[in-house]
Amino acid sequence: MIGKDEGWVVRVEQQERGRLRIRARETVRAAAADLTEVGSRFPVPEADIYRVAVILERLGEECAEAAGMLRRSVLREVVTPSAAGDVPPDRVQSR
Repeated sequence: MIGKDEGWVVRVEQQERGRLRIRARETVRAAAADLTEVGSRFPVPEADIYRVAVILERLGEECAEAAGMLRRSVLREVVTPSAAGDVPPDRVQSR
């Protein structure tokens, strides 16, 4: 059971889960294309190392976002903190 101080339960609709999966797929495809382009530049000239490193970091962040989208796409409920810190009894759900 979700306790009084744990937050509100928000239903994740099936349609939203589908949208998250599509966005994750599009993000990964774009990151893979960018990674392929960056990979073709190896070995990287010393003058370009910093720029290529920044691109790789950005791609890592995009992949992490896609992973989060996929995780959220399988959730049926999301617990979010409430401002008041309490959950009305009719909103308490089992996980």
